[in-house]
Amino acid sequence: KEEVAKLQELEKSFSNPKKQELLEDIRKIAESPLNDLNEQAHRVRMLRSNWQSLGHAGDEQEEELNTEFDGLCETAFAPCREHYKLLEDERNENLEAKKLILQQLNAIVENLNTSEVSNWRELESMFVKLTRMWRETGLIDREKVSEMNKQYQDATSPIKQAINQHHKDNEQQKLRLLAEAEKIAAQEIDVQDKSEQLKQLQGKWQKVGFAGKNQDQKLWNAFRA
Repeated sequence: KEEVAKLQELEKSFSNPKKQELLEDIRKIAESPLNDLNEQAHRVRMLRSNWQSLGHAGDEQEEELNTEFDGLCETAFAPCREHYKLLEDERNENLEAKKLILQQLNAIVENLNTSEVSNWRELESMFVKLTRMWRETGLIDREKVSEMNKQYQDATSPIKQAINQHHKDNEQQKLRLLAEAEKIAAQEIDVQDKSEQLKQLQGKWQKVGFAGKNQDQKLWNAFRA
């Protein structure tokens, strides 16, 4: 019992003085919040953890210190709570924006499955726009990232495949036109007739869509030559 009493006295001797030091620390950031509110929240949590680790003096002064400390913690954390609320609202808005983008991507997939594309240039332009919007949309809740990314991959994969196949088809058409142009250019015929035939091929070329970024310009340079 004597040893326990000594330990209790020892605890009293350092608990309240140390709490008064922590009280000054929390008062500083309560009265003058940090510019970085994430750091502010971290400081509040650390000071509260340190406070709780000091044990109990078991006297009236401790009760007063605890009450004052709790009040200052609430004051110091208030701007953080508002900050986190704004971030949560922003993440929810970003989630809704991503859902709208997914709706539009899935509408493109549905059109690809049910009908032929009447304007590939417009489809590709819309796809590029939607993928850029997805990248530029801000953060969402961490636990929803994987699910949303999977939905995005599921929606964009068939569109990419369709566009790539369309580019390959265009590439084959342009290769055939290039072969015809080379054949005509090599023929010993009237210049006027040769010119007219090449113009007709050029008209056909202009009706063929994009053949992919790695091939289109090369094919055009060869055809133009």
